[in-house]
Amino acid sequence: MTRVVYEKEWTSVEQQIERLESRGLVVEDREQLAHAIQAIGCYRLTGYTYPFRTSSGGVVEDTFREGTRQSQVLALYDFDRRLKLTVMDAIERMEIGFRFSVAYTLGKRDRYGHLHRSSLDRSFTRRQVAGGAYWRVALVGSGSPACW
Repeated sequence: MTRVVYEKEWTSVEQQIERLESRGLVVEDREQLAHAIQAIGCYRLTGYTYPFRTSSGGVVEDTFREGTRQSQVLALYDFDRRLKLTVMDAIERMEIGFRFSVAYTLGKRDRYGHLHRSSLDRSFTRRQVAGGAYWRVALVGSGSPACW
């Protein structure tokens, strides 16, 4: 097994802040930025700096556009975090509604429908795979393997 050589030196939070400053980031509150780096990680946080970086010939550089402030970067991170939470909340609500609809419809057909393949549409229990072969979906509690 070939060992990957990691060539980057360890840097303290203060050194990471200094590096961001040297690249043109306006640091408004060192303590807030240090806390953000400790909570998020500098690597992850720098992903949110891309819209604020300079570019040349279509290549994004390590330097920031003039006047880029830490508050702008942290606001973008916070927006992304809140967007993910909102999307996950919506997905959860759809999943619960979908599960209810399936259980309600299946239960209306047969109170033990989750155990009887005949309660399901054939296209749900059989899937065509490469070469024209089929695999079947096992039903919950059927005592059968997941696929066969």
